[in-house]
Amino acid sequence: MDVLQPGQNFENYEILRGRSGLGNYHLKKEFSRAFISPSDVIFPKRIVSPDEVIEYLKNDKPLFQSNSFQSDTDPLGNLNSQEIIKQTNSDENTSTNQVKLENNEVIANQQPVIEYPTDSSQQSLARFIVDNNLITLVPQQGAFIVNGRKGKYCVTLFPKETCQCESSSTCFHILAAKMSIGLQPTKKDNVVSLRALSKNSKKKIDKKSGRKQPRANDYGIEFEPAPDSQFSINTPLKQKLMTTPSTNGSIKPNKTPKISTEFSTPKSKKKT
Repeated sequence: MDVLQPGQNFENYEILRGRSGLGNYHLKKEFSRAFISPSDVIFPKRIVSPDEVIEYLKNDKPLFQSNSFQSDTDPLGNLNSQEIIKQTNSDENTSTNQVKLENNEVIANQQPVIEYPTDSSQQSLARFIVDNNLITLVPQQGAFIVNGRKGKYCVTLFPKETCQCESSSTCFHILAAKMSIGLQPTKKDNVVSLRALSKNSKKKIDKKSGRKQPRANDYGIEFEPAPDSQFSINTPLKQKLMTTPSTNGSIKPNKTPKISTEFSTPKSKKKT
């Protein structure tokens, strides 16, 4: 593992140099979207080449004693002095961004930081990108380069809408790409289930609620009126204990009548 890890670091280092337009490897035209500015790359401080690993295995030579294994304070100090031209599609006339490595100094064109409006909707952010010309069409790739908040993102609309940002749904980068070519964002209508809709529109059958029989003291309540009450004055003395008078003037018996409690649940009127 001590030998395998330095070899993997060397391969990763070469890949980073290739994506930055440096080193012995270069990106093809169809993969130009993977270009990384050298100023944005963090190179490892210690690099071990495969030749040094083989020499270590043969002679048991320590890996990190030689000065060639440790890079200078400048991460690009060990790179060959050369002029690298990166083509960027900004307008119809393709402009070039030259990165010169002379005397171990990197000269790169850095774009100013774009301040996006805060607390804005997806539509507002997409409109802001289009109005400020922060989107570029790349005809060779059939894609768009959008300047987002954290960097540039590649957006494709056909055959599938994709974006390199972290959003899992339709982001404002995709909306900006659609607006730039005159496509209006499509609104997805909610699919309505007709079966569920018809079921919910039907009136539900009423269920039993509460007590279905009278309380024990609803009828035949006996009471003793006060001596000075109007009821005792107008009532003969032979009727000392009286019951609650009914509506027709007759007195109900003390016996509580039996009430039928046999009820049935109403049946559904739905036609079968």
